[in-house]
Amino acid sequence: MYRFHEFFPITEENKKNKEFMLNMVNHNGYFLMYASDDLKDDYDIVKTAIDNDAFSLRYASKRFLEDKNIVLEAIRKCGSLYPNLDFKLRSDFDILFHALDSYNLALYYTSEELKDNFIICKKAASKYGMSIANISHRLRDNKEIIYTATKNIPYSFFYASYELKNNKDFVISCINLNSNIYNYIGNKLKLDDDIIELIIRKDASKMTKAPKEILENKKYLFKIIEKYPYIYHSLSQEQKDDKEIVLHTIYTQPSIFRFISPKYRNDLDFIKKIIKEKYRIFPYIPSHLKKNIKIVFELYKINPDIKWLLTKFEYNIILSVLNLEYLAENHNFFQYYDIYWYIKSFLI
Repeated sequence: MYRFHEFFPITEENKKNKEFMLNMVNHNGYFLMYASDDLKDDYDIVKTAIDNDAFSLRYASKRFLEDKNIVLEAIRKCGSLYPNLDFKLRSDFDILFHALDSYNLALYYTSEELKDNFIICKKAASKYGMSIANISHRLRDNKEIIYTATKNIPYSFFYASYELKNNKDFVISCINLNSNIYNYIGNKLKLDDDIIELIIRKDASKMTKAPKEILENKKYLFKIIEKYPYIYHSLSQEQKDDKEIVLHTIYTQPSIFRFISPKYRNDLDFIKKIIKEKYRIFPYIPSHLKKNIKIVFELYKINPDIKWLLTKFEYNIILSVLNLEYLAENHNFFQYYDIYWYIKSFLI
């Protein structure tokens, strides 16, 4: 917050004092607003003010606000001054062209004629892709402008014409820039085999909002799951209960086991089938099963790699049982197996 006026009181006399106001605007162009009407029309005062802060031109007299050379100099330094200009200057090609360098929304305030100018609109698209929301309908059908805007901000593809959104070759070229545009392409192209395959290869997570026809097709769904298993959360309840889909998802990402249907999560036979290949589901099986050391022992026998996921206590018990089992079977350590089973039962 500037407090310059606290040290130099801006009295009515000071507002008319050129030397005083020249020092003020040299310190901060903003103080041009305090100058008298005569000094707001003084070239030295206004030039010094905009050299310090180009945005201060909005406080100058009408003569300077209508002077293209002065305005152009200020706009080159501060594009956000653009909306404060007279409509005639906002409709000037040169002024808008330079305003776009630093002010993304300039196109919104200009004339319809400039909104239909290819050079202006292409520059706007390259600086801020979403600015094509303000271009003419004719230019929304221009491949070069839409491609430039999409390259800058992918979501700007939303403003492309209907024809471009349904032009397969053009859509593919834009998807190669960024797969986010999939949500904005034509409905027919969303179901196109080539485009679906391209999206799955580039970023399968974009298929979470794909048409249900795609997600209900297991040929596509399994490919998506292999690239992005978390698509499981976007499936219908019927699909989430499909055993084939559940298995494919868990084999790709074991941690999703905790989100599957309870009828599978609590099915010991189902767990044994998976743990044979994917021991990493062990942390995600229901706690009441993990607390049962007999079940843990059975799972260990199926896949010994779960030892990396056991607590020290659980692993020590299993080692004890395995040692007893080895002695009983290979060294006739126990005369009677009843003793072995008694000790085994006691441990687990």
